[in-house]
Amino acid sequence: MFFFNKKVRLFTHNDLDGYANYIILRNYFRKEDIYVEYCTPDNIDDRIEHFMNSINTNVDYVFITDIAMRKESIAEKLEICNILFDDVIVKLEDHHKASTYLNKYSFANVEIERNGELICGSMLFYKYLTNNLHFPKIKILEEWLKLVNDYDTWLWEDKYHYDLPKYWNELFFLYERNMFVDNVLYKIKKGNINFDKTDKILLEIEHGKQDKYIKTRVKNAILKEIQGYKCVIAFGEQYINELSTELYKAYPNSEIQIVITGKNISYRVRNKNLNIDLNNFTQKYGGGGHEYAAGSSISEEVRNKYLDLLFN
Repeated sequence: MFFFNKKVRLFTHNDLDGYANYIILRNYFRKEDIYVEYCTPDNIDDRIEHFMNSINTNVDYVFITDIAMRKESIAEKLEICNILFDDVIVKLEDHHKASTYLNKYSFANVEIERNGELICGSMLFYKYLTNNLHFPKIKILEEWLKLVNDYDTWLWEDKYHYDLPKYWNELFFLYERNMFVDNVLYKIKKGNINFDKTDKILLEIEHGKQDKYIKTRVKNAILKEIQGYKCVIAFGEQYINELSTELYKAYPNSEIQIVITGKNISYRVRNKNLNIDLNNFTQKYGGGGHEYAAGSSISEEVRNKYLDLLFN
């Protein structure tokens, strides 16, 4: 396999779509030539700013994928770098609605849809590499990215009605992250992305645990009106998407399904016929995301106030 002799800095999200960008790069660059940081919306600005303050010439590509900075001042600095450094390519590829303001900068491309269909960050990144930078296309990698795309955009349930993308996301959480990456890369190298025996056993065990966990959380759900919308709320740390779906099934009149974890809040709209934009809904809480899926963080201050209420 041919590898480009270039140095890459990658900032990407810490979910399946984010890790997929690193897997893409591993098909074109040596592992030792890629420095990756898996980021969250809460730390991406600090990570990029720290990098820019310590930047040296020993980098050929700077990629930001499936995530974007919130501070426009950092975007302005990246724009200057992109213009001034002819020997360094700076590129952001994202698909979140809250990031569309970045399209005014030359280094950024934020698309929610392409050719009339929702598209995820890793698929945008792959198409940028192959179409704009003319990296060779890899058919088996494209097949796997289609599964990632369908899961991340919820097309697997809303349009194509198949479970394979969901199973891949489950494997992402079942394996240790580096093991997951190596597993996918091995399958791509062999030209076969089907599940092996170990994958299937892990999924079978997981589905049993998942069903039991979700039933308990749904049983203890709470109904509450927020911003004029009927919301069903559950507390849980796992299976956020699956739990949101079951909350809607149990409470079909609910308009927004909310899952509260220790540090984050996830918002979903499972009834796509409703005219609700969660990106706007969550901005009041410092969050953002997509029209039907978004999130916000629970600050340390809020967590401490909650503890005071519990133990006062």
